[in-house]
Amino acid sequence: MLPLKLRLKPSDTMDYLSRIYKIVLPILERSPHVHSLSSDAKKILLSHNVVFTASLSGYFVGYETDSFRNQTYMSACSVLFGNEFMNKYAKDNARLLSNGTLYKLFVFVLIFEGNCSIVMFNNHKQYEFSMEKCSSIELFNVQNIYITVLWKYLIYSYGFDGSVIYFNRMIKNILDMFARTEDLLQNTTYQLLAGKIAAQVNDSALSKDFVSNV
Repeated sequence: MLPLKLRLKPSDTMDYLSRIYKIVLPILERSPHVHSLSSDAKKILLSHNVVFTASLSGYFVGYETDSFRNQTYMSACSVLFGNEFMNKYAKDNARLLSNGTLYKLFVFVLIFEGNCSIVMFNNHKQYEFSMEKCSSIELFNVQNIYITVLWKYLIYSYGFDGSVIYFNRMIKNILDMFARTEDLLQNTTYQLLAGKIAAQVNDSALSKDFVSNV
């Protein structure tokens, strides 16, 4: 009998948000470029890129569904992340371009980035780097394909001058998203959400295919 915003529980909101981010997984699972990668390159993709690429996908889904103008959605998320953060997030989201094709292409540009994540120091982990095992080169080769497609689409849609303007706006959108994500790095709720997304990635067909090829 209670209004919707009073019936919502934090766990329900978390589940809803993780479902939004999960949308990107079936796209990746169907990508022949992903499955053509070596085990090392696919490991880079899974460990560094999926969570932030899923965040971009969810970022645009929020724009398409006008979620940040929905009082119930904003109230539920504010319980988890705070009013100030959600207001900043909503302002950033309102600056997204209305052309969804651009962001769909940009998802693939980012997923094949060598490291699409915020770098954080961790003195509990030891990293070994070898140029012979630098599988990020594989990712760059595929990424070049999607960058070319994105740029040609921009020129087709907006001309040469317009392409530069719209590409700059997209880069600013991505940087805004990373800035908001950085604000949340110490947020316990966000850590739980990121863990939930990571668990979904580990349960996906993409992860199982990687394990079977190791």
